[in-house]
Amino acid sequence: MFKKNKFFSFLITFLMVFNLLIPMGSVFANSENTLTVAEAIANNTGSGTVEGYIVGTTQTQSVLGSGIFEGPFTVTTNVLIADNPDERDMSKIMPVQLPNNAIRTAVNLVDHPDNLGKKIKVTGDLAAYFSVPGLRNLTGYQFVASGPIDEDPIDRDYITVAEAILNNSGNAVVEGYIVGTTQTSSVIGNGNFDGPFTIRTNLLIADSPDERDITKVLPVQLPNNEIRTATNLVDHPDHLGKKIRFTGTLEAYFGVAGLKTLTAYEFQEEVRDYVTVAEAIENNTGNATVLGYIVGTRNVFDGPFTVNTNIQIADSPFERDLAKTLPIQLPIGNVRNGLNLVDHPDNLGKLVKITGDLSAYFSAPGLRNASAYEFVDGGEVPTPDIPTVTIAEARNMIGRIVITEGIVNVDNGLLQPGRLSVYTQDGDAGIQLFNYSAGIFPEIKEGDSVKVQGRVGEYNGVTQIVVDELTLQERGQVVEVKEVTIAEYVDRNVAEAYEGQLITLEGYIFTVPGYDYGGTNITIVDEDLNVLIIRAWESTGIDLSQIEANKWYEITAISSEYRGTYQILPRSNADFVVSAVQKDKPFGSGKEIRATVERVVDGDTIRLVDPVFGARNVRYLNIDTLETYHTVRNELDENQMMHGLRAGEYLRTMLSDGDEVILKLGDEPLDGYGRLLAEVFTLDGINTNYEMVLAGHAVTYFIWPFEDDAVLHYGEALQIARQNQLAIWNPEDPMLEYPFEFRARERGDELYRPVGDIRTKYYVEANEWRTVEPEYRVFFNSEEDAIAAGYVVKPTETVDVIGSVKQVVVELHNSKEIYKNSTYNVIVNQINTIENHLEKVKEANNPRAAEAHENNLYRAIEKLNRDLEREFRNGNLSQGAYELILEYIKATEIQYIEILESVA
Repeated sequence: MFKKNKFFSFLITFLMVFNLLIPMGSVFANSENTLTVAEAIANNTGSGTVEGYIVGTTQTQSVLGSGIFEGPFTVTTNVLIADNPDERDMSKIMPVQLPNNAIRTAVNLVDHPDNLGKKIKVTGDLAAYFSVPGLRNLTGYQFVASGPIDEDPIDRDYITVAEAILNNSGNAVVEGYIVGTTQTSSVIGNGNFDGPFTIRTNLLIADSPDERDITKVLPVQLPNNEIRTATNLVDHPDHLGKKIRFTGTLEAYFGVAGLKTLTAYEFQEEVRDYVTVAEAIENNTGNATVLGYIVGTRNVFDGPFTVNTNIQIADSPFERDLAKTLPIQLPIGNVRNGLNLVDHPDNLGKLVKITGDLSAYFSAPGLRNASAYEFVDGGEVPTPDIPTVTIAEARNMIGRIVITEGIVNVDNGLLQPGRLSVYTQDGDAGIQLFNYSAGIFPEIKEGDSVKVQGRVGEYNGVTQIVVDELTLQERGQVVEVKEVTIAEYVDRNVAEAYEGQLITLEGYIFTVPGYDYGGTNITIVDEDLNVLIIRAWESTGIDLSQIEANKWYEITAISSEYRGTYQILPRSNADFVVSAVQKDKPFGSGKEIRATVERVVDGDTIRLVDPVFGARNVRYLNIDTLETYHTVRNELDENQMMHGLRAGEYLRTMLSDGDEVILKLGDEPLDGYGRLLAEVFTLDGINTNYEMVLAGHAVTYFIWPFEDDAVLHYGEALQIARQNQLAIWNPEDPMLEYPFEFRARERGDELYRPVGDIRTKYYVEANEWRTVEPEYRVFFNSEEDAIAAGYVVKPTETVDVIGSVKQVVVELHNSKEIYKNSTYNVIVNQINTIENHLEKVKEANNPRAAEAHENNLYRAIEKLNRDLEREFRNGNLSQGAYELILEYIKATEIQYIEILESVA
């Protein structure tokens, strides 16, 4: 600690004031580059300036939560902004991290509650915050207006297309005529106003049904739900020219003013005597007439059909998504006789109106007690328009039947034997080809050029075509391999663009686990610790023993995905080539990485904002704090919980949410739970791991491999904490179980790690861990590891002498003759002290040193007697236990003397 002089205080004050006086607006981009909140959420990457209204704050936790929109406010580290000052929908709100400088001072709602509702521009990095799109690392701000915009004076509950284009911000109901669609590209283009229409994902609306000026139309994004099903022009070309109202968010779409995130639609000036299938699913109650195409029977879309008691209908004759179909119960009589697909397979694909009761059927929205039906348009089955498209186009046509072609990049049978499961690519994109039966298609090999027809879908995140027809065109074609880096690939947009294609990249393989359930995940990293998963399937015949750990490899594989995690699929051992130049190991003891803290999890774990080495949780190296994950059932559980919570609280005095830290990695980057292993330093150099031990909130915890200097360094901190009786070492409120001891008890496991003494280089069995003082205690995963580290088994003569006392103490503790765990710990710890003094006598290299240690030994024995007497006097153990332990102490004193004489 030091005392600030007057000049220092003046300097700090001057710098703080000067910082506040800096004209922050100068750092903003031009106004045309300012993003709305909706745009910033949709494209949450890079740097930018975002304009919005301050609507509240959120708590400092790992996820966004529900927000705080009314004061008093208690959080200064963030604000929430939105395009509407009254916005409360958390999906339309962006959290903004306020750095600890003049920006936080001027913007936060604790000190400036009057900022609520103000319009502000903020410049920073568009990046995830509270696990949602956010804005971080602010470099500037500027208040734009003092409060909300004026209310719309027009007395109607919608706006026109012209008004929506002029003021393209906030939520609104827009009325207009459907005039066409536009292609799915980055700009709006010229539009398609006449058909035939091939795009389901958008509509163009205008204030006039005859509008063709592209600057006067509003593109409307149709979400993949009942709104798209009911309004798109592919399935409903008769909607062209109809007046409609859409409810959604006004924001840029195709580079112009648009309408997105729709929540409702309503056709105007239209009277109909039916509901659509989507409407019947959404409001599945009451009596109604439903219009839809017959697409099959429940769960069956292709004949021959064997069930005549039901059919299912949909808004499209080509629908195969069960969630978008309505099962119809066919009662005995005219309805069943006329509609069932067993007797009338030609009904498949016909448009029909059916009247009945909307209610659950097959545990899903359905129609029961059908009383009448009517085929529409003469009962003709529409001919499907199957477009021939590129693979890139096919990837954006989920649910559609398409024709496409490409070159296969893997032999069939390697990935899923017995099925058609390959990937094909055309130079620009790739896609999986799948069918449950491989036997109905020609044998497919890498390099085969194929043409396929099938329905586009997704499975576990992978875009695929479920193939109906496949034509083998030419064999032996060259498969293009795209070069990519791991750093590029970890960008989800890049990985998605490469999905299905053959790629090559270089990475460091640091572990090769064995096959489990037919496959294994091999983790590779680059020099900056970006992480990628190789998914190796046993069916490929890859011999894992031929892949060496701790080497750099050039790897060729198919880019794929599994439930949101992008991964690559090698096809054989030939896809693993050892790099000609073996660069340094990308990680290791002492490697430092800068990171940002999202939150403190507990006393020895923090969570990062952005992953490092693929991990966001950091487990503190070299230390162990008491646990908090458990349910309290007894005194030991409660003691563990109490000290564990205190440890977390103490760590939060050193680290706050949003703090930048330096992570110093250990020899192994990850533990068995996928957590990063590191020492965590503040930017001013404080080693928070060491400080936790020094403050008495953690014990040292070293598992081989470790450096002796580090063990001794942390051991000094533990000694200081013990001597000062801090936190867990407070005799009035001591730790009753070490964390590793608690975890074993909680799991019902036996301790298994041999325990070593850093001073003597002896090791003992796991259950003898108390014989080593905590500041010198180290652990090994096996005896082989202990021996490899240069440790030898502790001489049995010493263990036998100590064991006579210790064994009886353990037995008395187990039989409840020692009433308190703290008493048990006091006795056992003092026995350990006696043992250590005895070892020092044996190791003394001169008579004077031996005599000094011998005196310490006798003092330790005397102290054990005093401790025992005190605990008995305080009623913490039975008289029988007290007397029995005394007898063993006297008996072992003779053994001690014998050992001392042998040493002399």
